[in-house]
Amino acid sequence: MSDVAALAVPQIVLGAQLAAGPLPTCVECAADFAFLAGDTRPAYETLPSPIRIVDLFCGGGGLTLGAAEAARRVGRGATVALAVESDASAADVYALNFLDATLRRTSVTRLFDGRLGGIPTKAERTVAELVGRVDVLVAGPPCQGHSDLNNHTRREDPRNSLYLRAVRAAQVLRPAYVLIENVPAVQHDKRKVVEKAVAALEASGYTVEADVLDLVAFGVPQRRRRHILLAVLDDHVDPADVLKIQSTCGDHDDRTVRWAIADLLGLVAASGPDAASTPTAENRKRMQWLVDNPDKVNLPNALRPKCHRHKKHTYNAMYGQLSWDEPAPTITTGFGSMGQGRFVHPGLARTLTAHEAARLQTLPDFFDLDPNKGSGWPTRRSCTCRRTRPDPAGRTSYEPGEIGQCDLWFPPIQLPVGFGQQRRPAQLPVLTMVTGYSRWLSGQLIPPRAAPDLFAGWWQVIERRGAALGRLDNSHRRIPRCCLG
Repeated sequence: MSDVAALAVPQIVLGAQLAAGPLPTCVECAADFAFLAGDTRPAYETLPSPIRIVDLFCGGGGLTLGAAEAARRVGRGATVALAVESDASAADVYALNFLDATLRRTSVTRLFDGRLGGIPTKAERTVAELVGRVDVLVAGPPCQGHSDLNNHTRREDPRNSLYLRAVRAAQVLRPAYVLIENVPAVQHDKRKVVEKAVAALEASGYTVEADVLDLVAFGVPQRRRRHILLAVLDDHVDPADVLKIQSTCGDHDDRTVRWAIADLLGLVAASGPDAASTPTAENRKRMQWLVDNPDKVNLPNALRPKCHRHKKHTYNAMYGQLSWDEPAPTITTGFGSMGQGRFVHPGLARTLTAHEAARLQTLPDFFDLDPNKGSGWPTRRSCTCRRTRPDPAGRTSYEPGEIGQCDLWFPPIQLPVGFGQQRRPAQLPVLTMVTGYSRWLSGQLIPPRAAPDLFAGWWQVIERRGAALGRLDNSHRRIPRCCLG
């Protein structure tokens, strides 16, 4: 047994005992949990009558996934006609999960640069021609400028105006449905972006409704209030009626932390999505106190850091513990630190893992959140070529021999290497290659990701194929010919 597993066994036993309790039981809850815990991604792109999706400020793809899954549940597929994201890491995650999407790694303002209600600019006409028909446009503009946690530029952050770029995109692309998601405080923006958005969309022929929704009512095991603007073209449906729809399994209690993550108690890892962050010695003691006092979810004042003591706490959740039988509070990117919210596991002396946080966000297990896969491609200091990222717009079809896509696969197993030793997948990854035309797949186990190992792996899979390729890409990054020798 590994040291990590040996240390974790007592906590797992305790956590399993604490996790034993009632779970919401209905057909819909069972189906939704099966989707959440499933490790096989539905083939959204191959289902019939696909809806055409545009996702602006797409991040890692949560809104795209939601739209695609909604379509699947009524027997339809989904095609991503355009996704736009300027953050490199977020775009990498999106590309991992939507290989056939037309992903543009740029600013939304560069593609949709016209004024509200104005004649489309040259850039906008080009985008509209390339994208074609759009059924659903979803957008999650940056919310940090509106957030109540932002004490510096709240209500006056220049990023707040990006909300209106999604409206401009709707005016240019004319989707049948528009959904824009943000934090509730967007309503209080000093530039009145919501009011301007509603007016502009109504002037463009849309019926518009906006409201603040608690996502618990929609089956999310998390108290997450969000402002939703929904616009519908040509009276397909009344958006006000749509925003009133809630989960059909409302005849029992809300979905809870237990429903979402209790089955993950047995997963222990030293790294990766099932590994919790390493706390300081003081925070470890604080978390253990919460575990030893199961009737408490808030850390007593005396155990808090000095800067948090003897004050009226505005944010009581800081240094707090989740409850098994309640929905989680809003999950933020700080879930790995107990000092950034109520993120201590309900049964173990640690914070949430990335896997658990994703579950509470209703991101299913098949959704890949690792932006580093395949990013360890070689660099040569003597190489003077310009490394470029090819635009994925044309990934749906290729000519024979045109391209091979390489990536690194980290199988979730321990690999025996002899003499009773084992290696983690991060130490012995599998280099894979898929050809664009035939989808021929090959893999090669390689040592750690140093340049010589990668070069050797590439040559192995190419030699196995028996023919050279016109272009070799690695995690959507082109490997220039001069780097291939």
